[in-house]
Amino acid sequence: MKRSRIALAPLAVCLASGCVAEDPDPASIEGATAQEAADIVAEVGCQRYAECGIISASCTPCPIGEPDCEPQCTVAQRDYPEGECLEDLREDLETGFGCQELTSEAVATVDECLAQAPAQACPSVQDVEAWVEGGRQGRDPREPLAACDLLYDDIIFRCGQGE
Repeated sequence: MKRSRIALAPLAVCLASGCVAEDPDPASIEGATAQEAADIVAEVGCQRYAECGIISASCTPCPIGEPDCEPQCTVAQRDYPEGECLEDLREDLETGFGCQELTSEAVATVDECLAQAPAQACPSVQDVEAWVEGGRQGRDPREPLAACDLLYDDIIFRCGQGE
């Protein structure tokens, strides 16, 4: 599903960027069914989307052969209501968790993401603008924690869904 790929990347970003207070008892998918794991990840991620929104950056590239051209970039933040997020993600997460059993290492990585994410600060529009204006050098402030990369790379796309 094309919409899932678009929606899940920000999920990992928002999970990594920390939009809510740290939960004293972090969520865990250990021992969860595919549906339960999808519900846990979607709930944590979508609560954070509701608090942080989604920051996008888009740039119009310079024409080939114009070395003095500066790409024109726009950074925008939009709301992503929790209900819309849950609708977008839950089914694809359930398919991803259910198509094959996760290794114990993958479960631990997802749990690490769920545990670390609440302590992270939301990315700011200003930080993303500075990153874009700096030629996109260094770490994108919207990038997820390394542990959260698994949600996008291995859960949604490991079974051939998404585009």
